[in-house]
Amino acid sequence: MFGFVIAGVSLAGLVYLAARRRRYGGYGAYWAFRRLDTSPGQEKVIRTAFSEARDLMREYRKNNRGAKEELGPILEAEQLDERAIDSWLDQRRRSLEELKPQLVAIAKKIHDVLDPEQRKKVAHFVAHSGHHHGHHGWHGHHHYRGCHGC
Repeated sequence: MFGFVIAGVSLAGLVYLAARRRRYGGYGAYWAFRRLDTSPGQEKVIRTAFSEARDLMREYRKNNRGAKEELGPILEAEQLDERAIDSWLDQRRRSLEELKPQLVAIAKKIHDVLDPEQRKKVAHFVAHSGHHHGHHGWHGHHHYRGCHGC
């Protein structure tokens, strides 16, 4: 289970890096690959995994398009219908559970292709990606190995 969490965090970190950079600077995956010092072989595996993850998440969103509309009346009711909200949550959980084996496989591909130093960089970025003010992450003054309790 712990391995799943590590792999998931690595995948999420890389996807977040690429998506964020594409929106805020135009570099896309190039930026992440440069920061991670990836080889062309690693980049091919990661790009393929990103593509698979995007396809899966697109399908998930398509299959759950009406979820917000279903939740609205439940929340609007005078009394909260616990069965209705449990049912709604169960549907979301089942939908995610169906994706889990594929997402784990994608995360494993990325995790396995990265070396320990690259995984450490991804982990640091994920752990500190919510911090701002220019002093965290890969652009700030804290080096990923020396950032203790930042």
